[in-house]
Amino acid sequence: MAVDFEKLIVRTPYLFHLTYLPSLERIRRSMTLESAGRLLELGSKQEWLRKRREEMLPFRIGDDQVVLTDQRPLTAGNVDFQDGWDVSDLVESVNRRVFFWRGNHDGLLSKDRGHFGTYSERGEQLVFLRIPFGDAVAITENSNPEYCRFNSGGPRCSGGKKSPRGPRTFMEANQADFTFGKVREVVFRDVFYLPDSTEICHGSWEGEWQIFRFDDVQRDQQTNEATR
Repeated sequence: MAVDFEKLIVRTPYLFHLTYLPSLERIRRSMTLESAGRLLELGSKQEWLRKRREEMLPFRIGDDQVVLTDQRPLTAGNVDFQDGWDVSDLVESVNRRVFFWRGNHDGLLSKDRGHFGTYSERGEQLVFLRIPFGDAVAITENSNPEYCRFNSGGPRCSGGKKSPRGPRTFMEANQADFTFGKVREVVFRDVFYLPDSTEICHGSWEGEWQIFRFDDVQRDQQTNEATR
């Protein structure tokens, strides 16, 4: 078995990414999405690279405000650790990647649509990015996505069986032991370069979508000030 990329992109032509309004200025200026691990290292917060975040983690990298989400759903008691892994290995593996959900013109897959309710209820200022899957991997630096058949950071027990995590949690298409229909997450290591076709929607994945432009930094700053 392997992930058939062509079938995957036909079935779900979009990738969706969630971030927070305070982090948006850095993303727009650089036109990249950086993994939590990279941001932690740049912000001199390396102590969190292998430690589970119980709460949201705000910090600064120079003049940039960054907010990392909590990792409360990453519960070690629900994990069947494989090949010598422990919870610290899993936390670092998650932190080293940029995550996307699959979707189509109607939005996220139905199984992922309830994932963000907790953050909305807390009053977090959510921002969604939508990226054509084909455009994402057309950029050379993004050309080797990995795939996961789980919500990697939210392991659950099913029928009393723990969810496996280990070195094969994230695999490239030709390495995968599952088919494209089982793909839950699409991930990229360390840094993801945003294509010009990237779109943005504040507060919801349902739209209306607008092109995400480098020259809109000032507008987002004004929006941030108005919502504080």
